[in-house]
Amino acid sequence: MTGPRWRAAWPFVVMAFLAGALALDFAPAFAWLLALGTVLAGVVGISLVLPAGRRSPGAADRGRA
Repeated sequence: MTGPRWRAAWPFVVMAFLAGALALDFAPAFAWLLALGTVLAGVVGISLVLPAGRRSPGAADRGRA
């Protein structure tokens, strides 16, 4: 988790969780909406980190990429 994609995405992941935690403290009536927003922001951040495609990590090394 030290590649360029992670370095670009980690602030989004951290801000999503912090925003969700703070919002739940101040507005529990909207907890479901804030939780959904936190999940979506986390998914966006994680999707930036994970490589695209469904190849296994060693597929290129084995010549079946």
